[in-house]
Amino acid sequence: MDQMRFATCVQLAGLEPGTGSDVLGALTRAGYRNVVTLPPPERIDLASEAAPGVVIVGVGRGADVSLDAVRGLFAARSADVRIVAVAACGEDREHPQALRDAAVAAGASAFLALPGDLPHLLPAVAAVVEVLRAFRELHRLRSFAPAPERGAVVGPPAPGEIALVSRVTKVIERFDPELGRHSKRVAELAARTAAAMGFSDPFCATLRIAARVHDVGKLVVPRTILDAQRRLTPAEVGVVRSHAAMGANLLAGDDGPLLQLAQAVAEAHHEWWDGGGYPRGAAGKDVPVAARIVSVVDAFDALTNDRVYRRARSRDEAAEELAGCAGAQFDPDAVRALLRVLRQGVGQAAAPARELAQAAGFKARAVYK
Repeated sequence: MDQMRFATCVQLAGLEPGTGSDVLGALTRAGYRNVVTLPPPERIDLASEAAPGVVIVGVGRGADVSLDAVRGLFAARSADVRIVAVAACGEDREHPQALRDAAVAAGASAFLALPGDLPHLLPAVAAVVEVLRAFRELHRLRSFAPAPERGAVVGPPAPGEIALVSRVTKVIERFDPELGRHSKRVAELAARTAAAMGFSDPFCATLRIAARVHDVGKLVVPRTILDAQRRLTPAEVGVVRSHAAMGANLLAGDDGPLLQLAQAVAEAHHEWWDGGGYPRGAAGKDVPVAARIVSVVDAFDALTNDRVYRRARSRDEAAEELAGCAGAQFDPDAVRALLRVLRQGVGQAAAPARELAQAAGFKARAVYK
């Protein structure tokens, strides 16, 4: 698999000279053998002339690629191209959050502030390449499949879509085993919660698959930040929060129902019921219901499992926290459904959760960001 990854076309576009030299040297030393430096942006239309593969674009001061060009590339080529945005920053500077947000909003699947993020370049590119390869394989398989008959009823997710998500799931498990275990727990409990809310079996089954990749964007967040055993700086919090939009960009480029759901969940699972979440600040039913379900289940799993910065809480303590945030951070219906599932799962031991599920809402406080 590594040999196939190293054969993927990686194109450098508009990088500041010193940054471009650093990136090219790191990729070459790592074994990437199909790295190409593209002509200056004024001499090439990235959207139509970039080859299928990964495009590493320079953005911000000293770089030559505009955010409009990034946006156009993403809009035209999300089926066969993934974008890594790179900005040249001094080592003593905070991460340029406004530029990061703008680049990700334009379509970047990863953002690196160099030279500080140079150690993360190879892991980020490797993750992006692996996800892109999964999408390209799906599209290759589809080229051999017969087209559906006109007016045919849409059924469950196609086997190719399921295989793609399974492949991305394996990428997550290989890059971050604990994230893989977390994603599996969230997926199982999200499907049960959806069933408790009255959704159909096909929807619950599709959500169980889609939720496995809700945190795929964390593959391109530096490990030094994710594993920090201290309070993160405001700049680092911004980097972590960018995982939602970057995950959606990683999963873009296909109109299959499963992948559309997976992309929506990846993007919106940190939105809040009252509009106080991210990345868009969507509120209420403007947040896809699948993402609202995953949001509360994700928080429950985070609370009840050890993290590098704190010990796990008990199920009842977590249930109390979730109920306290119903109507503010979380969809009240999703909270009630999850608490019913927990009560059914542990019997009388969950009596406090039963009482909490009947509450209309407690004092609002964020339990997991």
